[in-house]
Amino acid sequence: MDLEIIMVLISDTLICVFTRRQLLHLKKRAEVVNFISVSTMLILTLRHMVPLVLNFEAIFSNTSNQRNVPISSDGLLEENEVIVRLVTMVAFILQFRLLQLTWIAKKNRWIHEIRTLSICLPMYIIGGSTMFLLNWKNNNGTISSQSQRSVWVDLRSYAGLTIDGFLFPQLILNIFQASKENALSHSFYTGTTFVRLLPHAYDFYRGQKYISHQLDRLYIYANPRSNFYSPSWDIVILCGGLLFAVIVFLQQRVGGRFMFPKRFQGNVEYEVMPVTSIE
Repeated sequence: MDLEIIMVLISDTLICVFTRRQLLHLKKRAEVVNFISVSTMLILTLRHMVPLVLNFEAIFSNTSNQRNVPISSDGLLEENEVIVRLVTMVAFILQFRLLQLTWIAKKNRWIHEIRTLSICLPMYIIGGSTMFLLNWKNNNGTISSQSQRSVWVDLRSYAGLTIDGFLFPQLILNIFQASKENALSHSFYTGTTFVRLLPHAYDFYRGQKYISHQLDRLYIYANPRSNFYSPSWDIVILCGGLLFAVIVFLQQRVGGRFMFPKRFQGNVEYEVMPVTSIE
């Protein structure tokens, strides 16, 4: 348990570092903020906001919720949990600032963002609906308190999967914009990808050690209730996350449509607009 608390703390601290580096990147190259996906930034912001909302009292109180976080005999777990929430708040503030800058920079240039959303949103809805239908089928088409709880767990897991694929909207936006601008700093998207995939690597290792998930309520890191954790899912998500990172790298190096035939790799012309410095 103590190891998992440390891993959560390290992961959130790294997110703060990577997000800060992205802010510094935009300060040096303010013109590239137009090429960042608002959807990607929104997904990452919600990833930090939701835990804060659900655990708001843990930040300002020393009273632990026994249903979520058990207290060790020395009482250190409760203190560590408060520290984790504080670091999560810092990560949220930095990420929200990044979302704010991206949103403001769009101004009247939302056409590509809307096209990106028109592709991503239906896919997210289809995935969520599929999860719901599979859960309903597994419960023999009945609705009960137990089945409702199961639906909530599945939706949480699907939300975790969506966050793991946070680069997907950026990837689609790069295709529409035919852009090869370094909108995302390499340290930001590779570092964030690493942090998102690390729990799956840890779960895969945990599975090889035959550690049961029957006490998943005790998990702080790589909680089976908050994402798809199984040997097969771990491998799929690890490969998918790395694939998205490699594609974004190539898009920023070669061009947003590098994977298409040359006749579809035309450049998109943009109106030159004044750019204010980012503080």
